[in-house]
Amino acid sequence: MAILRAVLTELPKAEDGVSLLLANETKNFSGATLRKICERAHKSAIRESIEKKKKRIGTIGEQATVVEIRSIHFGEAIEFFRRLEFARDDIPK
Repeated sequence: MAILRAVLTELPKAEDGVSLLLANETKNFSGATLRKICERAHKSAIRESIEKKKKRIGTIGEQATVVEIRSIHFGEAIEFFRRLEFARDDIPK
């Protein structure tokens, strides 16, 4: 949980319960993997923000978009890394 707190303090989270959700979903993940999950979730939120902004181009008085990482972004990142782990287990040694 301490590793998550350290990584999450650097990121703009939209929801307060995100750190608890992550702690429950990533119990056996290494610190490096946790950081990668957070980075991937952040990039996903940025991509989503860019797509929304593209749809609003030309809107008068448009406010600057603040990127917020939501639980859905973290969930997608966690699933991505879980799939990687399963793929690694299938590789013959």
